[in-house]
Amino acid sequence: IRLNPTTSGLSISGFGARFDGEIKLIYNAGSSISLLNDSASSSSGNKILTYDGNDFSLGANSGITILYDGVSAVWRLF
Repeated sequence: IRLNPTTSGLSISGFGARFDGEIKLIYNAGSSISLLNDSASSSSGNKILTYDGNDFSLGANSGITILYDGVSAVWRLF
């Protein structure tokens, strides 16, 4: 997934998942993006869990890989 926000402040609370073990590669080509940890703004089963329980900041020109953990029904950063 290539994202190119033109202003800072974009927050993502979750992603839809199709199957256990699904992998998404996220690349940020623009301003900073926050991946929100366990956000109430996201539906159950679509939430993101970060490394330390805090929101994760994805800076410009950087990327991250996330994996869908179907047992826990969350996206995990790795």
